[in-house]
Amino acid sequence: MFNEFARRAQTGQPVFMSEVEAALTLYKEVKAYSLVLRLFDNSLEEFLIYLPPRQALNATERDFAFSFVVARVYNILSAYGGRSLSIVAPKEDEWRTELFNELPKIFQIDAQRSARTGYGKVINVTDRMLDNINAERGFFIEILDENPILVNSVRETNGDQGLVELFKKSINVEERLILGMDIGGTDIKIAVSKGNSILFFKEYDWNPANFKEIDELVDPILILTKLMLVNYKVGLDQTLYNEAQLDGLKSAMAGDCGIKEIKATLELFLEEQLPVFDEIGLCFPDVVIRNRIVGGEVYKTRGIRNNLQERYEEEFKKLSQLHSSLSIFCKTPDKVHMTNDGPMAAFTAGVELACSSEAQIIEDGVFAHTLGTELGSGWIDEKGRIPEIPLEVYNFIIDLGSFTQRDYHPDDLRSVNNFNTHIGGTLQKYTSQSGVFRLAIEYFQKSNLPLYDELVTKGFVVEGVLDGEPALIVPTAKQDLRKPFLEHLMQLTETGLFKECDQVFLDIGRCLAETWLELEIILKPKVKDRFLFGRLVKEPRCFALMQKSYKEIVKEGKLLVADSSIANTSLMRQLEAHPQYTVAQFAQAVGALYFANYEVR
Repeated sequence: MFNEFARRAQTGQPVFMSEVEAALTLYKEVKAYSLVLRLFDNSLEEFLIYLPPRQALNATERDFAFSFVVARVYNILSAYGGRSLSIVAPKEDEWRTELFNELPKIFQIDAQRSARTGYGKVINVTDRMLDNINAERGFFIEILDENPILVNSVRETNGDQGLVELFKKSINVEERLILGMDIGGTDIKIAVSKGNSILFFKEYDWNPANFKEIDELVDPILILTKLMLVNYKVGLDQTLYNEAQLDGLKSAMAGDCGIKEIKATLELFLEEQLPVFDEIGLCFPDVVIRNRIVGGEVYKTRGIRNNLQERYEEEFKKLSQLHSSLSIFCKTPDKVHMTNDGPMAAFTAGVELACSSEAQIIEDGVFAHTLGTELGSGWIDEKGRIPEIPLEVYNFIIDLGSFTQRDYHPDDLRSVNNFNTHIGGTLQKYTSQSGVFRLAIEYFQKSNLPLYDELVTKGFVVEGVLDGEPALIVPTAKQDLRKPFLEHLMQLTETGLFKECDQVFLDIGRCLAETWLELEIILKPKVKDRFLFGRLVKEPRCFALMQKSYKEIVKEGKLLVADSSIANTSLMRQLEAHPQYTVAQFAQAVGALYFANYEVR
C-alpha cells in the first residue's frame, strides 16, 4: 500500500491523511501514543496517534509515518493553539528517539518569531494569543515517560436557554443604526441598517497581500466606515448639500472607486458633524479573540510581514487594536464586535435557520466554511459560544503526496505550497479559489489544451518569473483578475460540457470531505452538517458536483449551501431581493449586523 502511496505522490497525485492513517493501523502490534494539549483556559484535550513498531517499516513507510505525525500535530495546533503539548512515549521507544524528540526543533519552539518558518508559523500565532492573555511563558512541547495527567475533555451540555432562542434574540435590533462589514482577501463588503431596514450596501475591491505597511490595511477600513456615516447623513436630506458633494459621494459609493478618490470625497465633508453608529459588527480574515486580531500569519499580511520583518510585531499592534480605532465611530467603545470570517458565517447561518421551520438543524451548533479567496472556518458550539481557539483550518495538511506540485513557488498557480508557510498539502490550495485555479490548469493542460489556451488568451494566466524561476501567475497589479478568472471557470462548469471542469469541483468536494474527517478527529464537534458560504458555491452545478464527491465519503453529515434559501430574517430577505447583490456574496455582511447584537461571543 505504501509503495502505491509513493508512486502516486511521485506522479503528482494526492495521498490523503485519512489513507495513511488507515494504512498505519493495519500493521501488527500497533501502539497508541498519547498527545495531551493544554488549552488557553488550562483545560486538556487528549489525542491518540497509532503507529506500528518502527522496525516493522521500511524507509518509504517510515517517511509517510513521520510526515503523518508531524502533519497531525500541526493540524491540532492550527485548530486549538494552546499553552503546551505533552507527548507520552517510553524512553526506549524508537519513535520517541527519532520522531517525537525532533518535534520541538521542527516547530522551532526556541526560535525568535521573525526567524520561524514553515511549521514554526503556527507557534507564532499561539504565542501571540498567549501574549494576549498575559501568559508567563510561550508555547512548549515536552516528551514524557508516562501520562500523569488526568484528561477530562467532556463538553458541557446545553443550559436553560436553547440555542435557537439565543440566535432569535439577536434579530431584535430595534431602531439602532448598525454597520456590518465583511473583510476579505479581494474585497470588503459593507451593509448599513437602521432598525429592520437595510439602508445601503458598499463593495470595495482591494488586494491586501500586496501591502507593505500596516496602515495600508487599517486605513481603508476606517475611511470606508467614515464614508458610510457621511452617506447616511446625506441621505437624510440631500437638499443641504451642493452638487460637488453629491456627485463626489455618488462616485465614492460606486464599486470601482479607489481609496484615494474616497478620501478626496470625504474632504468635501470636513465641516460636517457626523452621526455615530449604535453598533458595529465586523469579521476579519485572521484569528480574532475577544475583539482583538491576534494571528498575524495569514496571506493578507504576508507582504507586510516580509517588508517589516523585525518591526512586524510592534506594527502588528495597530491591527490588533482595530476595534479600538473603530470605536470612535460608535456611541460607546464597547459597541464594536469582531470575529473571524468563519465564525461570522456560522453565526449567519444560525440566525437565519433559527427563524425558519428547520430550526432543529442547529440544535447541536453550527459549523460553516467560507469558500472564497481562502477557506474560512467557523464553529458555534451547542451552547452558542465561539470557542476561543485559532481554528485555522485552511492551514490543515490533508495531502501527504503531490510531490511534483511542491517544486513550484507558492505563488505559482500550479503549486500546492501554502502562501504563508510554504508547507505543501494544506487546504489553502485545495478547497478555495487557489484550488480551483490549480486544478483547472492541471486538467486543462492534460486533456483539453483549447480550454487552457483560452485562459492565456483572456489574460487570466500569464507566464512570469518568481525567485528566478519561470511561473504561471494570475495578474493582480493593474487589474486584479482573480474574480473574473474564477467566474470564467465556474461558468464553464455550469454549461456541463467539459469533464475537466467537473473534475475540478469533484476534487474540491473530496477535499472538503477529508476536512470533515480531520475535524472529527481533532475537534469532535457535536454538529455534523457543514454550511458553505462564498463565491465557490453561488453556482448550483458547481455546488452539486462538490456535494456528490463529499457524500461518497461523509455519511453522517451534509453539505448545505448558504444561498437565498436561508434568507429568513427581515434584513436577509432584503438582500435576497436586491437587484445587484446576492445572498452568497453579502450574507456575512448582513449577518454582521445581527452579530453586533449577539449576546454570546
